[in-house]
Order: sequence, then C-alpha cells, then structure tokens
Amino acid sequence: MPRGIHKITAPFRKKFIRLLSETGNISKCCSALNISRVAIYKERRTNKKFAQEWKEAQEQAIGLLEDESWRRAFEGIEKEIWYRGQSVGIERQYSDTLLMHRLQAELPEKYQYRQKVDQNVTGSIKIEIVKFADAKTDDDKTTK
Repeated sequence: MPRGIHKITAPFRKKFIRLLSETGNISKCCSALNISRVAIYKERRTNKKFAQEWKEAQEQAIGLLEDESWRRAFEGIEKEIWYRGQSVGIERQYSDTLLMHRLQAELPEKYQYRQKVDQNVTGSIKIEIVKFADAKTDDDKTTK
C-alpha cells in the first residue's frame, strides 16, 4: 500500500498546485506533501477543476524552464576559475547548445535538422502476425 495521504483535501490541492508550478516535478510535490502519487493522480482523473489547475501549473513550470534556458543562453552564468587550488577569477560562460535549441524551437523552418523520407511502395506486402506464445525459434523447428 502506498504511503502518504490518500484523501486529497482542498488545502493539499492548493499546496500541490503551488509546488508543481514551482518545480514541475510531480514526485517531488508528492514527497514534500506526503501525498500518495496514486491518490493525486486519482484526484486529477476525478476532479476536472484540479486537472485544469494541474495543467496550468505545469505550463508555469515550463515557463520557468524557458526563462532559465534563455538566461543561460544569452546572459550566461558565472563560473569560478581555479588554479593550483586557488580562485583566480571569474569567467562568464554561455550555452551554445541551449541557444541552438531555442532557435530550433522558435524558427524550425530555418534551424531544424532536415530529414526527408520519400517512400513509394508498389506491389503487395505480406504481413504475418505471430503471438509470442506461439512463436518458435529456429532451434525449436530443427529438433524432432
């Protein structure tokens, strides 16, 4: 039996939604509030208002991720430089990877990797569906 609270009350829903909007992590939210994942998912299935709040909280969390990716790509982060065990300065590092992902998301027609698959099949194709229980290996077929 899963541990934690199984009956989800209005105060718990409110706390869960707040944490979800801050972290985007359902497991962390449940753990922090000692709420059973089974119970919280059941509540989402049976409570349409809660399901909508859940969706909005996840969108807010995704917004935080987007903000952070933007900051790291364009503003960078400061990293300390160490030499022989001593801090000798600070360097600002930018993320080219995040920048490229942002460009691919915002302008896919220009920056997405392009793959074109052109398949023309003529004639007939034979498809055989075999159940795993009925399938025999080559070794089974050659013995006896």
